[in-house]
Amino acid sequence: MTKQTYRRRAGIILGAILGLVFGVLSQGVNSILLPGIDLYLPPFGLAGNILLAGGIGASLGLLCAWMESSVPGVLSAAAVGAVLMLVAAFFTGSTPLMEMPVSTIGFVFLFIPFTGMLIPLLGLVRTTINKLTDSRLEKQSFLARWWLPVLVIASAGAIGWTLVYTVPARTVLTHSHQMLQQGLTASSMAMMPPPLTGPEMDDFSSHASQSYTLAWDDKRINAYAIPRTAAPEYLMSVVIARFDNGWNVVCLYPTAESQPRCRSFDKLP
Repeated sequence: MTKQTYRRRAGIILGAILGLVFGVLSQGVNSILLPGIDLYLPPFGLAGNILLAGGIGASLGLLCAWMESSVPGVLSAAAVGAVLMLVAAFFTGSTPLMEMPVSTIGFVFLFIPFTGMLIPLLGLVRTTINKLTDSRLEKQSFLARWWLPVLVIASAGAIGWTLVYTVPARTVLTHSHQMLQQGLTASSMAMMPPPLTGPEMDDFSSHASQSYTLAWDDKRINAYAIPRTAAPEYLMSVVIARFDNGWNVVCLYPTAESQPRCRSFDKLP
């Protein structure tokens, strides 16, 4: 096996491992921490998203390792990675790092900073690939050969962990799930949870279906135009319930411990 072939193979394997570790932590841990709650995980659900992350990681790893020179490989992988991030942001309506709408013009202007953000990360990946390639025939100890790959994989896990729901987020998601379950089993309006009978709500019993997914957001709380009580905005968050019949309920929590105010939507804004 030539050095170039080995380097590309190492890029695919390392990239796939990084993607899978990131995908498992960012997608799977929330489901473990919230048993019994069906979370909204676009675009392909839990297993599909983990496999997608692994595939993207393998592709970027291969692209990063493709050229003999490190710099062009890192730059090309960073550029492709930035495009993928912005395409995802374009369809979700905001960038992954800030509450900022992404239009075609915004796509162009954000391409360079997103590429620059990825260059150090992919530079570390290429350095790791080079180390694995150069040390394949050297008689190094296990620790000397693998400390950098282990560090890079741990870093991917740490980045994935930043997407795990916080304790306040899990608290309001659990409360929303229990409230919706109570609403679905209520035999009369008197037994319906008060947030589901508010002035912004359509009749819950006639609109809700038995199956739904939940998502949490603390950035786009103004998008749903739900009247709020006096509370610091940094404590506020919303839980979005998407029913399988297309109906939606969004509940605004002023704090994790307070009762929410809910609003129904035939189509989410």
